[in-house]
Amino acid sequence: MQGRYEAARRDCERLSRSAPEIYVTICTAAIDSVTGKAANAYQSLQDALRTLPRVDDAAREWGETLLGEIAHRRNDKAAERHFRAALEASEKDLYLLGAYADWLLDQQRPADVIALLQNETRVDALLLRLALAQHALKHALTRVMRAAIPCTSAKMPASSYSFETMRTVRSLTHSPTGRCNASLRTCASWPKQRSRHATLLCFPR
Repeated sequence: MQGRYEAARRDCERLSRSAPEIYVTICTAAIDSVTGKAANAYQSLQDALRTLPRVDDAAREWGETLLGEIAHRRNDKAAERHFRAALEASEKDLYLLGAYADWLLDQQRPADVIALLQNETRVDALLLRLALAQHALKHALTRVMRAAIPCTSAKMPASSYSFETMRTVRSLTHSPTGRCNASLRTCASWPKQRSRHATLLCFPR
């Protein structure tokens, strides 16, 4: 994430030469949603998905996922409706599953996360979210999950997760003594806009 929004906007405009209009709209809405125009982006994207021609499953899945993320950031319960609509268009999209799982975790619904991700344990990012849900329900982590958390957490950039998610991962994986051992690993730095949430993670063997 480099914050080069004007350059990104120009890239979106160039999409009009080779892709249906809905893709340009989604691309632009993604930028607007993080540059102070979230409400307008949300409304314009909803309208586009409803009225534009040539909205294929890939565009619907991308658009509904983005709407879910915008609603999530605005604490709008409509997020779930959008994530479910996206799932109907593309059930196995990994980014979508992660975004929906993050929303469910923030809503204190770990059982629903387990139902959503129980068959996705081979994907690092989704395995972490599943572990978070198990922890929230006070389930014992399986041996596979316990072994996987240190190595997968170190590989995944912190920007892949919400602050709440990373804080819970820290509580799951931090050394019981409160000290980092010789195998200390750190996650990638948070993007600038989240620098106030930067934290050091300690992953024991």
